[in-house]
Amino acid sequence: MRRDPALTSALAALWLSLGLFVLYPFARLLQVTFFADGYFSVASLTRVFTNWYDRAAVFNSLYLALAVSLAGVLLGFIFAFSVTRMNLPRPIKWFLSAIPVLPLISPPFTSSIAITLALGPNGMFFRWFGLPQFNIYGFWGTWLSETLTVFPVAFLTLSAVLSAIDPNLEDASLSLGRSRLGTFASVTVPLATPGLANAFLLLFASSLADFATPLVLAGHAFPVLPTQAYLQITGLHDLRGGASLSFILLVPALIVYFLQRYWIGEKSYVTISGKSGPRSGIRSLGWAPETFFLTVCCLVSAFILFLYAIIFLGSLVKVWGVDYRPTFEHYNYVFDRGMKAIKDTFIIADTHFAHANVLEYEPNRKIVLGDHPDERMAELWNQTVGKDDIVLHLGDFAFKSEAVHNWAQKLNGVKYLLRGNHDKSAQTYLDNGFAEVIDFPARGEPAYHIADIDGVRILFSHYPIVSDGFDDTHWRY
Repeated sequence: MRRDPALTSALAALWLSLGLFVLYPFARLLQVTFFADGYFSVASLTRVFTNWYDRAAVFNSLYLALAVSLAGVLLGFIFAFSVTRMNLPRPIKWFLSAIPVLPLISPPFTSSIAITLALGPNGMFFRWFGLPQFNIYGFWGTWLSETLTVFPVAFLTLSAVLSAIDPNLEDASLSLGRSRLGTFASVTVPLATPGLANAFLLLFASSLADFATPLVLAGHAFPVLPTQAYLQITGLHDLRGGASLSFILLVPALIVYFLQRYWIGEKSYVTISGKSGPRSGIRSLGWAPETFFLTVCCLVSAFILFLYAIIFLGSLVKVWGVDYRPTFEHYNYVFDRGMKAIKDTFIIADTHFAHANVLEYEPNRKIVLGDHPDERMAELWNQTVGKDDIVLHLGDFAFKSEAVHNWAQKLNGVKYLLRGNHDKSAQTYLDNGFAEVIDFPARGEPAYHIADIDGVRILFSHYPIVSDGFDDTHWRY
């Protein structure tokens, strides 16, 4: 039998994509996690479980994923049942099918921002209804936002499953004396079990992998694995630590997958074989259950529309919650000044040119920059920064005056410096191409700069303004 060339090419492309984008990254993850300097090691995993904050992230991620999955599957089932198994007018079915898809096709942080505006500090929802405010940041805000974002996946999955169930089976149950609720519990729900299990798996994995929502709403008090892995890699330059957290993130997802396969694979869901008769009409579940389902759908849909209305209206007023005068300034900022600032202004700190001891305090610099960190850092700087771009350096540019002379004039950009504790005299920098140096206002006080950018006041400094246990002996100039 001759092989179809198109099928062969498609299979080759499929396996190539699978190897390149799934198997190879997974192999690299295992290598970075379990091998150090060519030897097998579980030290990075041990550090995760001995660090209380990382342990909290593991527990919080599992707890959040479980809560989001249960709530999302329940909401998705209610919407899917209302659309496919209730005798509703076509426009209402269209409305209930369209609204849940909005969070699915929107950027993941959209609902997070809207929930912050509605339910956050000084949120309009509490002011309108005179309700006492509570802290939306942490578990509850993250759970609410993720549930609204991922439950459409359950809705789409269960809609296909419920619409495929033959109403004749429910009629047979009713004719044998079962009540409507009994038929729902013993026929409809069991036949929808594969869809429920698949939806739970998808939502569990989506919640575990969600990065944007916890970044906005979880806060420091509710760490989760995706944000911890990101901060471990980008903030601490600890690739092994980030890989270990990512590996731990995979374990519960794989466990849920195998449990789902075991649960579904042990049972048969074949309901009829041979030639079937004509499908009967959909039977009502009863006034009370259908009213409850429809009420839930309407309330959730109204809340989703409310959140999206907040986003739109918030973009058209000066300061949300303070000044509601209409304006297009925010759109002007995005398309004009905002884009220019994003493209042309750079902020950096702690380059520490010619500072050998910094490699002892920050050994990951050598991992990232190689054996010649100063040369590599200058190369990356000039690849990113143009000749006329603005660079605000927040201190500790170089360790010695000759290092300032050797490196400052080789770097692109119009450079401004806020002095840090390792920086030499301001004149040294001005003599070597810096446009301005913001010096210490007095002995023992840090250099800082305050800028009002489109109504937002931002303070720039080399030093942490609020920090637990900060040692002010670093302010030694």
